[in-house]
Formats: sequence, C-alpha cells, structure tokens
Amino acid sequence: MATKAEKVTKQFEKGVVDRAGCYGNLNEFERKKLQEVYELVFKQLTTDIAKAKNAAGGELEPVKIDEDQAADKKNGEKYKDTEVIPGCKYGQTIEDKVGKKLIPVEFKTTLKDSTVESVLYESFREDIADTYVLRFLRARKWDPPKAHDMFMNALKFRHIENVEEIIFTGESALDAALLHKGTMYLEGMDKITQNIIWSEPCKHFPKDQPFAQLKRFIIWFMETARVKLDIPNEKVCLIIDLTDNTNANMDWNFLKLTLKYLEAYYPESLGLCIAYNGSWWVSGIYSMVKPLLDPVVAAKIQFCKSIDEVSKYIDLAHIPSSKGGKSSFTFKFVLPTPEDHAHMSDVEAKAKAAEEKRQAYEEFRDATIKWIEAGKKLEKSKGPELDAIKRELEEIEKHRHECQVKAREASKKLDRFTRSPALYTRLANNKASAKP
Repeated sequence: MATKAEKVTKQFEKGVVDRAGCYGNLNEFERKKLQEVYELVFKQLTTDIAKAKNAAGGELEPVKIDEDQAADKKNGEKYKDTEVIPGCKYGQTIEDKVGKKLIPVEFKTTLKDSTVESVLYESFREDIADTYVLRFLRARKWDPPKAHDMFMNALKFRHIENVEEIIFTGESALDAALLHKGTMYLEGMDKITQNIIWSEPCKHFPKDQPFAQLKRFIIWFMETARVKLDIPNEKVCLIIDLTDNTNANMDWNFLKLTLKYLEAYYPESLGLCIAYNGSWWVSGIYSMVKPLLDPVVAAKIQFCKSIDEVSKYIDLAHIPSSKGGKSSFTFKFVLPTPEDHAHMSDVEAKAKAAEEKRQAYEEFRDATIKWIEAGKKLEKSKGPELDAIKRELEEIEKHRHECQVKAREASKKLDRFTRSPALYTRLANNKASAKP
C-alpha cells in the first residue's frame, strides 16, 4: 500500500488530481457520512452561534492564538513614523497610503441574524456547499461527530473574527508594507493545475508589523486564495522559497498561526508544499513544526534543493526566471483606487442579491433535509421497493445539486458588493478592459 507521501507524488506522475472523497466523486459510505454531518449541523440551525455546542453537547473550542497586545502597543510607539520599506511606514494601512477613502460605504453585515443558519450560509461564500463541508469530513477521516465539531468551530471562528468584515474591507485595512513586500502571493499553476502560492520568508521580519495585522492578513489571504479553489482544483501548491532566509526572518508566532488556521479552519486546502533551497538549519525548524501538523499535511511537504527538483511538480513556464524558471512574472503590488470599489456603493443591488442568496440557501436547506430522510429510508428498505427508493434518492440528489449551483451563483452575485477587489481581480479587470 502506498504511503501518504507517495499518494501525493503519484498525482504528479499521472498528471491527474486525486479526487477521492470529493464532491461528485463519493461512494455510498461517504455519502452517508456527509448526510450525518449535515444532520448534526441542522439540529442547531436556529441556535445562536455563540451558544452552539459540539456533537456531545459540550462547548466548542476554536483554536486559541496568543496575541501579545502589549507588545503590539509598545512596538507601535517605538516604531511610529519609521519606514519599514521605502514609502511604507510602520502600522500604515493601504488606505492610509492611498490617502483617500477607498470603499464608498461602511461595512454592514449581510447576515439576517447570528444563528448557526445565517453564519453557515455566509461561510459557504462562493463554494458549492458540499465541497466546503467535505473538507472537514475528509480531515476528520470520515468521522461525522468529529467533522461536525471541527466545522462548527470554524463557523464560530468566522463569527468571532468577523471574517465577513475582513473580506469586505480587503486590502484597504491591511498593512501596506506587508502587501508591497510580496511576502506571499498567488501566481501560476503546478503540473496538476493547482494554483501556486509563493511564500518568500526572507522578506518578512517580525518587528515590521503588529501581530494583529499578520492575523488579519493571513485570514484575508486564505479567503482570497479560496476563491480560486474550484472543482476539480480544490487545493493549492505552496512554495516556500527559503533563498536568503536567515534567523532574523524567523517568526515562530506567525508560523504557528498560519499552520493552526490552515489546519483548523481551511482543512484539505493544501495539495503540496515545497520547501525550496533551505539552509541546513531548516531541518531543525521543521522538527519543531512537525508535531503541530496532521500526518496527512506532513506527507504533503517536499524538500527541494534545486529548480530541477521543483520542476517535477511545476513546469518551468510557471516558475519566475528570477528563480531559474522561464516565466517573466515579477511581483509588484499596485495600489487600489476608489474607482476600483465604486460598484460597492449600490446598496439596493446588494440588498436584492443578499435576499436572492438567502432564498437560494433556504431551498438548499429544504432539499438537504429531504436528502437526509431519503438516505435513511434507503437504509431501511429491501426487496421490491429498493429500486424505486434508489430512483427517488437520485431525483432528490439531482434537485439538491441544482440548488447548490443556484446558491453558489447567488453568492457570486452578492460577492461583488461584499468583497473588496484584491490585486488579482484588479489586474484581471484591467487586462480585460484593455482588450479591443
């Protein structure tokens, strides 16, 4: 039997993404487990998210992150008006740097209330609902109560951290130096068409920004990358380029934050992680990090010393020439403008889109309840009635799929008013408008 690591690399040898346990590719066992997770979640739909419980009736336990607010305050006073990089001062946001109000309206939640149901629909964003839920089920090895608890903790996290507001304000409220440095950015695809996230730790220094800004950035970045994760490419390839990295760049708290958030709140999002060109001491750091990782995640980490080794996973056409590849891409952050956000002022269109999304998800909810009941009915059936019940379940599943697609399209329509356009969207829009 292939090891976990071999299963990861096999995909690249075959050139095909492993979609076992993914939406549209479930066996009967997996379908039943998915129904069980939904049934557990739906039991608490009318419960306030703050009072939601785990499957055993106990308290939910979102990941706790140690934030040294006193240190942030001290550094803020110490480095006030100090340039972190040319043109960007400590604590300066993108909106500060632009010098104008970027978003024409203030943030206002689209949630009907703070029930589990409302937070649930917001959490799906532009995903097919099952795609999102299945991430947690796969991460918990098809154990419905454990998957439920993990999923509910993620919902609670989104509510506590006000992820909806972070998505709405986007780059405008993020640390300017952090974005300009290009410590982490999206560009290119690997050989199985997974989007690539490039991380260059040599550009990061712990003292350059408040930890609160790092936390906000990583949530925003994960939500931004999530938009690109669509069937069949539901995962990313992360390249950690350790060239010129030194101990001065090491930020243990930021590393723990990223790993914990990735594993707890964005599970099954990592397809491959390449640690490239690391110094001898990197193995020592990894030995400290590895206990924090799920074995499945650890199996996805590959250490590469040369671009030739990296090219087993990524075509040279998608590797920048500065790193030994053939791509002419060079990261450059372009400041947003008020004009980029002008469409967000249409509050009437936003309200209409929000209502369409709410109705679409209520249809999905009702279809899911029927789907759960049909699954139970099938389990109890035998003899002549079995075929008829199977056909009934197939019809319900077909309708439910249509409901999910409708809900996703409604979410995309609303997204225009609830997501500040990121660099990637702005560049794509500019490219499209430049075409004759």
